[in-house]
Amino acid sequence: MNIEYVGKNLRRQMKNKGKTIQEVAQSIGISKVALSNILTGKSVPKSGTVIKLASYLKVSINTLLITPILLHSVRFRTAKTLSPREKAAKEQILLEVPVWLKNYKELEKLLGKPSRPSLPDVKDLTAMEAAQIVRAIAHIKDEDPVCNLVGMVSQLGVKLWLHDFKMKRVFGLSVGIPDDGPAIIVNDNAEISIERKIFTIAHELGHLLFHIDSFSSAQEYLEENDEEESQANAFAGVLLLPPSALKKQWELYKGIPFIDRVLAIKHVYKVSYKTVLYALIRDGFHKGESSQLYVAFAQVYKDKYGHDLKNHYEPSEGQSLVASIDPEPLQRYDLLSTEYQGLVRDAYEKEYISITKAAEMLSLDLAAMRKLHSSWEFEADE
Repeated sequence: MNIEYVGKNLRRQMKNKGKTIQEVAQSIGISKVALSNILTGKSVPKSGTVIKLASYLKVSINTLLITPILLHSVRFRTAKTLSPREKAAKEQILLEVPVWLKNYKELEKLLGKPSRPSLPDVKDLTAMEAAQIVRAIAHIKDEDPVCNLVGMVSQLGVKLWLHDFKMKRVFGLSVGIPDDGPAIIVNDNAEISIERKIFTIAHELGHLLFHIDSFSSAQEYLEENDEEESQANAFAGVLLLPPSALKKQWELYKGIPFIDRVLAIKHVYKVSYKTVLYALIRDGFHKGESSQLYVAFAQVYKDKYGHDLKNHYEPSEGQSLVASIDPEPLQRYDLLSTEYQGLVRDAYEKEYISITKAAEMLSLDLAAMRKLHSSWEFEADE
């Protein structure tokens, strides 16, 4: 057991949960001095103490025992000033991502999965041209919605993880090939909209395609580059809602009110209403000042539904084309499982891994894993 890392991991989890030394020590039945010695690495906790700590903090034992692996090719931009809890959450996700990537690689090896295709070289192309190439690889016509963005990303050889970051101000990150990528990790926090999560996948894919040279060590803090953010946003916008698709749908719904027209397209293409408004301006369907369109939509929405939209202003350069609150929001089933979950199930059913290992790989406790396993058995009986 690594004394140094147990203490650091425990301290991080206590910050994550907002727990004090006194609260934790009292709850698991040890003295404050004993807990302080564990936190500073002066003493090695007994296995029973580790089990109690993990149970009290509602984390896996492995979370307290994990040895850090440094990422060398990652894009993870956060605010420079973070609260202690947010800082702990960021540190934790940067510990968990390389473990997940290692598990992914192990599963592919166990199951004899072929090597992944390379991402297309689009660095010298426009966002529109790059999106067309990606759609062509996935055999999706320009006017069709991306019904399975998860599958598209997998087809491009990108690993995808939907994982709760335990913080709400960061939506995702991406990892380069040197760290067993390319990979996209999306914050699956329940308070973040499905629209935001879908857009984040497309946005981070844009960074992998255009900005891989700006990826760096996980220990470095880097400011957002507005030009790169704008390019990733533009790519995500045309990937999810190309001009030909907007033209087709805008004509199809021309007999219904403006707000319903926007919301209908939003649902067909699984985007935010802001992405639709942005596309209307981008493709010349709105001739006035762009800001007027956002204000007009918000006013019509308020007149129809009786309450305001938050942050209904026009997105500026570098800002995501997603609203903090979307009218007629998408639901959980609009963005579900990834290839990784399927690999874990295959490995377990082929008896390559135990149910305990499967639970660890899926970040589930054993009780939750048994429930999931029961659902698999029910499915098989069908």
